[in-house]
Amino acid sequence: MESPFDLATMSTNTFALYIEPIIESITKEYKSVLTVDREPEGPLKTCVIQAKMPELSSFKYPYDTGCSYYLTKYPGTKTFMYREDIPKVFAFLESNGYVINVALTKMYRGHVVRSKELVCVINYT
Repeated sequence: MESPFDLATMSTNTFALYIEPIIESITKEYKSVLTVDREPEGPLKTCVIQAKMPELSSFKYPYDTGCSYYLTKYPGTKTFMYREDIPKVFAFLESNGYVINVALTKMYRGHVVRSKELVCVINYT
């Protein structure tokens, strides 16, 4: 049975931009990458990949087996966008028809979901 809340979020062009920690498999360094909560509509979609990253800790339980949507610098690559790339992302969003939903961002600011930090809520028009 489908929830009416799921149907409403699927029909809207609103999504959230997060900073999420990952551990790079080659260097074993922690990085803060930019993710979105779902595949966005519009031109940003070409620079989003869905992938599963290694767990941050081998002691974490229960293990999170889900995939995330990661922002990439180039379409179809794994060159992630990092915390320091936020101004570039905002400039891209502004010039491509996206609007930051300030009211929703303020409402949820400081809300951390599974070690993800909310940057903002975005609408695509």
